[in-house]
Amino acid sequence: MEIIEPKNKRSAADPRNIYIGLLLIGLGTAWLAHNAGWMGERAFDIIFSWQMLVIEVGGFLLVVRRWLLGALVTGLGMLLLLTGFFGWHIPVWQNIGPVAVIVLGIAFLVQKKR
Repeated sequence: MEIIEPKNKRSAADPRNIYIGLLLIGLGTAWLAHNAGWMGERAFDIIFSWQMLVIEVGGFLLVVRRWLLGALVTGLGMLLLLTGFFGWHIPVWQNIGPVAVIVLGIAFLVQKKR
């Protein structure tokens, strides 16, 4: 005897889709708030910066359970965002860049096989 599952049974939503959906809703809301004059130029520039994109990619990696790489990318994005926000003049590619490449290499070495 075969058990047939009902077709209208809904499965749990994919975390990747939830993350991307919430991200797009947040970006659209920020864009609308800026166009309506409810958000200043500085906040808008921060939200729609390349540094924030790096943070969002890191967040996505965390959602898909790539913990180490996601934490590294998110941390790097936050560092880059803060250096721009506070006007710190850190020679990123002379100091942080090589360290990030070394840490990324270590992450690949210790990563488990799937």
